[in-house]
Amino acid sequence: MMGIRKSSSKFITETERLKFRPFEMEDFSSLCVLDKDPEVRQFFPDGVLTEDQIKKNIEKNIKSWEHLGYSDFIVIEKETDLFIGRAGFSNYQDSDIEVGYLFLKAAWGKGYATEAVQGLLKWAASNLNTNRIIAFAPINHLASQKVLEKSGMKYFQTEKHKGIDCRFYEILLSSII
Repeated sequence: MMGIRKSSSKFITETERLKFRPFEMEDFSSLCVLDKDPEVRQFFPDGVLTEDQIKKNIEKNIKSWEHLGYSDFIVIEKETDLFIGRAGFSNYQDSDIEVGYLFLKAAWGKGYATEAVQGLLKWAASNLNTNRIIAFAPINHLASQKVLEKSGMKYFQTEKHKGIDCRFYEILLSSII
């Protein structure tokens, strides 16, 4: 179930069907629906998150946005003004910036993940001080691998992440027009 999420916060970017804005503490209940769903979190090694973990994640993303100029963002469907997930950037092992996403089940199968990644990569090309963005997906998560490939990212290695074999992808932001 998607909850209505209206906010006076400034949206940092948008795509044809989606809007992205920084996290707020008021996003807690919407993020609980997302991050407590075992099916949504099935490919995450830590599984579902606790309320304390969700609060800490919100705080981490608020600080990241304020200090680094990037973070995960709340994703709002334009047509309905509903919260449908989160997508954005985080540090990966202190040397790379990774793009990632997580959507409510009701938003699956609509092309939102690909649209979100493509839109965020375009935003990153103009707003982040890096030329390379990475992403990864467990080797058995074929849907996410397809999203990354459709977004122009290229496979470069298979490596364990938190004990799970993952396919890693990259894109040079200079290649994005």
